[in-house]
Amino acid sequence: MREKSKAKLEVADFLEKVINQSTYSQKEIADMAGFNSPNIITMLKQGLTKVPVERIPALARVLDIDRVEFFELVMKSYRPKEYAVIVEIFGDPISDAERRIIRLLREVIPDGQLVNNTNHYRNKIRAALEN
Repeated sequence: MREKSKAKLEVADFLEKVINQSTYSQKEIADMAGFNSPNIITMLKQGLTKVPVERIPALARVLDIDRVEFFELVMKSYRPKEYAVIVEIFGDPISDAERRIIRLLREVIPDGQLVNNTNHYRNKIRAALEN
């Protein structure tokens, strides 16, 4: 199987799983994600068409999946060279869940303390997660 076909199927398999788990019908998903026809959802699930990059945020919202992780999957699968450039310029993407953890850390660690005590807080966080 050609490499591009494998990549399309990886995205298609993922979408088939999350769409089948969704409480929405394919028509509802298509409508909420801004597609003109529900047939596109079937085509995405079967790997017959690629996910349009501009639809990633809307599809992620409708399917209740992390938009950054979905973007990463789509770009790594369909446009790996372009994705590598994005990462080189902007760094690794941070998922919505990771962003919430960073906000929490900023709330609980006193201002200025993280810079001066990075190892201390890293060890405390690691210990808390390992217990």
